[in-house]
Amino acid sequence: MPITLAARRSFVRQCTCLSVWVARRLAQNGTPLRQNLTTRTNVYRFTDLWDGKNHPAEPHANWQDTKWEALLDELDCIDAKYASGDASPEMEAEALALFWPRMEPALPRDVAAWPTRERMPFGFFNYNPSDETWNDGRVVIHLTNPFAPASPFDDLPQRARELAALLHDARQKSPTQHTVYLQSWLAGFPPLQSLFPKAFAQSASAPTPLRYHLGWWGQLIDRTGDFHQRNAHHLRTTGQFRYPNIQCQCPIDATFAHLQSRFGVAIM
Repeated sequence: MPITLAARRSFVRQCTCLSVWVARRLAQNGTPLRQNLTTRTNVYRFTDLWDGKNHPAEPHANWQDTKWEALLDELDCIDAKYASGDASPEMEAEALALFWPRMEPALPRDVAAWPTRERMPFGFFNYNPSDETWNDGRVVIHLTNPFAPASPFDDLPQRARELAALLHDARQKSPTQHTVYLQSWLAGFPPLQSLFPKAFAQSASAPTPLRYHLGWWGQLIDRTGDFHQRNAHHLRTTGQFRYPNIQCQCPIDATFAHLQSRFGVAIM
């Protein structure tokens, strides 16, 4: 079922405050606050300025969102009022008040866009044959939770069947596909890793650079679509995300064999 409007509102408000905190902490290393907020947090996509395609962190040639830049000009003025160091709760609240008029109208849009079981033929998993690695034989999997408010990891045998069905579908479209690939904070999450052979976890890359996408920031969303308090607390107290965004991959054939031996999945 879709998430609730109340859960989305709570998440956006708290994640925006945390994002300002992260952006200001990163600014202590010399990168401007506005640049950090744009390129390393998800705040822009919380606003009604986001059209679902264009993002100022990756602008098309000669494209700039002047309304976003005007908000950042105001954020710079707020920033200048506070002493150097981590953002204070007062600064976070003032920044949230600045952005909120552009965020509140986007809440119904984001709730409606939340994935549902009807729109997800492979449940927790999805893939796109047009992904850039498809022609190299890699099936890039994407993860969403259409089971909210339940956790997708409440039923690992069903997740195993969904993963097998996705890989079978990918092989039907292109029999030469040989590798399953994931880049996500969840790639290092033990319940997710249990769906793959050991080679998947053993292939883990170093953390990717922090960016605005859900590969990093998805861990701040809990199973209900609300704010993940424990992961947020870890970030604020350590200065590090609890789960780094990493890349893992392994052979599709080995994945089929693992799903069959561990979960009893019938391989078509």
